[in-house]
Amino acid sequence: MTKLRTTGFIALMLVAATAVAAPSPAELPQGGDPYLPQALRKPPTQASPSGAALQAKVEQKLREIFDAADTSRSASLTRVQAARAGWTMVVREFDRIDTTRSGRVSFEDIQRFVRARNASR
Repeated sequence: MTKLRTTGFIALMLVAATAVAAPSPAELPQGGDPYLPQALRKPPTQASPSGAALQAKVEQKLREIFDAADTSRSASLTRVQAARAGWTMVVREFDRIDTTRSGRVSFEDIQRFVRARNASR
């Protein structure tokens, strides 16, 4: 009798598992989450940027990070300011970015460094 109950329970669990299985990717909206209720899912509002648009978006984000880190509003960052902002790439590469050895780097210095590094890859 116990074996029959166990087999019946396992069969019931298998049926229940298939009934609540996540939908296939084809059934979901782009970027959909199978566990998010349908009413809360939102399709992308716009296409992802690429090419020049992507480059502009990246530079805009870098500018925002730079401006937030520039607490003295001097249009340049010290290594300490970059560290406080959590900008580890600038801290790690500070000596290579600061080509004038002034102890400060401008947004243009960082841009130049990143472009040169990307071109060499």
